[in-house]
Amino acid sequence: MRLTESRIEKLTWSSDWKGRRKYFADHVIRGLFVAIESTNSKSYGLRYSIAGKDKRQIYGFVSAYRLEEIREIARIDKQLSNQNIDPFASRQKRAEIVTQRLSTIGGIAKSYFESVGFSELAISTQKKYKANYNFWIKDELQDKEITDLTRMDIITYLEGVFKSGKVGAYREVRKTLKNILDFALDREIVETPLFYRIPILAPSKARDRYIKPHELPEILTFLRSRKQSMAAYAWRWIFLTNYRAGEARALQFSWICNKANTVTIPAEFVKSRREHVLPMMPAMTALIEEIQTLHPHEGYVFSKTGDKMLHVSSVGDYLKDNDLKFTPHDLRKTFATNAEEELEMSEQDIEVLLNHVNLKNTSQKHYRLGPKLKMKQRALSHWHEYLSSLTSET
Repeated sequence: MRLTESRIEKLTWSSDWKGRRKYFADHVIRGLFVAIESTNSKSYGLRYSIAGKDKRQIYGFVSAYRLEEIREIARIDKQLSNQNIDPFASRQKRAEIVTQRLSTIGGIAKSYFESVGFSELAISTQKKYKANYNFWIKDELQDKEITDLTRMDIITYLEGVFKSGKVGAYREVRKTLKNILDFALDREIVETPLFYRIPILAPSKARDRYIKPHELPEILTFLRSRKQSMAAYAWRWIFLTNYRAGEARALQFSWICNKANTVTIPAEFVKSRREHVLPMMPAMTALIEEIQTLHPHEGYVFSKTGDKMLHVSSVGDYLKDNDLKFTPHDLRKTFATNAEEELEMSEQDIEVLLNHVNLKNTSQKHYRLGPKLKMKQRALSHWHEYLSSLTSET
């Protein structure tokens, strides 16, 4: 039987039991038991050995102890008995010490780390929880009385950890503290769940990022200064076209038609599996000519030899490797946000440049299949003028 305070409280004497006393062993501390009399009185007791002789002593009525307190007392008594010291000589004083110790976060944490449930965790997990407690929690909360701890105290403390900037540490500390307080709740040291509806904090998601207007000039100037980097050229192309990173990496000179003055991404390279055609604007043509002058070949555009495309990490991590926090996909959000907020561009123009296909719109999906070059030219012209104005270029 798994002993809990609620189960102990419900225990009643059965007429089927023989003798004047029935014993129920604890599943946590070997030797600890609950004894119930035929009068339905219940007491805690301990079986232990001194110099090879088995002994059994009663601590007192169940009503005088909390289960976790008596387990702490029994744990210490078993350690003493293993040293051939009779533990019942000073049990009252020891009980007071244990009760006081279990009233603080530090005491509860120690009891949790010594519990059977904790010992059943993987060794690496045990070490991690103990390290989290000692490094993050101990100095702040160990002397805090559990009865004085409130949900707001926990929220304030965790916000402080989160603001340290170490998101991984915050998650681990939150988990460790929750386990300690849940342990206190399970042992009925506290009556209410202190971690109920504690919000989980999270950093800004990558999908929430975009480059603000005041941040654009620095990035554009930086990219234009990196004349030997194919990744920098790829980023500039993404700025001008709003291509996805994979589409830019795969760009080939053969996709550019000088006669029609267009650049076409074949359907197999496009997320929507529909061919994407853009007009070649002056800034785009100038960028391509600059690359051809530096590295004349007929293969992949953003390659010094033309024989293979840029590696995905070369483009994806390029700005981050240079202490700029943005990813290629952030540029598409940058265009959509700034085109709407700064340029008051129509939603249709924004969507057509991003090459989004609204599959819920039957007309757009099945009937409006043209490349919309005039619409794209108007929108790109507006966007390129805006980028030029940020760097004072004409």
